[in-house]
Amino acid sequence: MTALRLELPHVEDGDRATQGLTPELAARLARLRVAALRCRVSTRLDFTEACALIGRGGAQDGRTADALLRVLGEGLGRLPVFFRPGAGDLSFDERWLVALLSALDRGDEASATFLLKSRIAPHYRRFLGFLAAQVAVSDDVA
Repeated sequence: MTALRLELPHVEDGDRATQGLTPELAARLARLRVAALRCRVSTRLDFTEACALIGRGGAQDGRTADALLRVLGEGLGRLPVFFRPGAGDLSFDERWLVALLSALDRGDEASATFLLKSRIAPHYRRFLGFLAAQVAVSDDVA
């Protein structure tokens, strides 16, 4: 079995994808896009399985972002749109997820709650919030 290896593109300062984003957020977005590509070929998870995966030590080996991205479509009620790494624009889903992770990073629970309530079905908010918080804390998107 061969491992999937994707190189992160160098993001130029003038790149439209980084306009309005700090260099840290632009790098996080690039890592999320690579993880989203990786997850497209993975089996789907339900929220309970994803949270259990993290509880069994997934956070230590870099599976947190994968778990989040593999269940995000279920929470949204449709597949999220992620552009390829290095794309010159951001999708609405990418902007929303970066905003959610940034709010969690800052400890801004009011903004994180608003973002979750704005797009995630009520019965998935707690699970998705947990997974997003794990990604924000660990920033293991690799």
